[in-house]
Amino acid sequence: MKRFSLLFGIIFLTIFSAFSQEIKEKDGVYYNGSTPFTGKHVVHFENGMTKIEMNLTNGLKDGMVKVYFENGEINEIRSYKKNIMDGDWFTYNENKIKVAEAHYIDGKKDGKWCIWDENGKLIYELEYAAGEKTGVLKDSMELSLLTWNIGYYEPLYIPYIVHPSAGDKFLISTNKPYYTGDYFTFSTSASKVNNSTAQNSLDKIGVVPNPYISANAWEERNLNQTGRGERRLDFINLPAQCEIRIYTLNGALVKTLYKDSSPTDGAISWNLVSEDGMDIAYGLYIFHVTAPNIGEKVGKFAVIK
Repeated sequence: MKRFSLLFGIIFLTIFSAFSQEIKEKDGVYYNGSTPFTGKHVVHFENGMTKIEMNLTNGLKDGMVKVYFENGEINEIRSYKKNIMDGDWFTYNENKIKVAEAHYIDGKKDGKWCIWDENGKLIYELEYAAGEKTGVLKDSMELSLLTWNIGYYEPLYIPYIVHPSAGDKFLISTNKPYYTGDYFTFSTSASKVNNSTAQNSLDKIGVVPNPYISANAWEERNLNQTGRGERRLDFINLPAQCEIRIYTLNGALVKTLYKDSSPTDGAISWNLVSEDGMDIAYGLYIFHVTAPNIGEKVGKFAVIK
């Protein structure tokens, strides 16, 4: 019985070790340790929901790749053959409506490409053959010659996202000649708040740095006078509109902060000065975030010497 238990333990540890290795991508190839991975690879959001699901053969995307919204709805379906785009590609919005359809053969555009608006109305349709456009672009207004089709897509494999903001410029340059009758159209959609998604994201609200240590390295040096620079900590991953109340452990209100900004700006800074204009003391503090029509979040942070 002991020999059986020992053998089972060895087998379990071997299996656990094999599956506990992290799959990492390098130059378009996915590795399990130093070995190109074959099988199903899944990437998750911080809330545990599936973000990307792909089939891999010898480290290369092979077959279907699915990209999901954070609420679990499908965003994109892509098809590859050994890392080469091959097959049908579909894009959906968060309302489960198909907004784009594309087709590839051996990495080249082929067949009918379509784009729909957020309500499912066909906007554009174009035919390709072996990577070359055939015919004209069909839209809801008239027939016109398609010269460029440019898309702006969110990257999948970076640790943070920098969203466009007021004052940013999107520059397109080309050395292709223009012809009489050429024209360009573009459309944008404003930022919006999905209360359901925002509610599920309340647990991501936090304080950095935590703990706050006297003379944090990220504070700018004060070069014009003696002493340290301005003290600062940030509340991050906040909803667009919210109220933050900071308390001592005995329930005394220290400071109230208000945020009313763009949904893409999820942070607010505090200089560690109380409502009375005094620097706060070292210790443990409680923060309470209230967001209208979304919910509440309670957390804590420490200030130490």
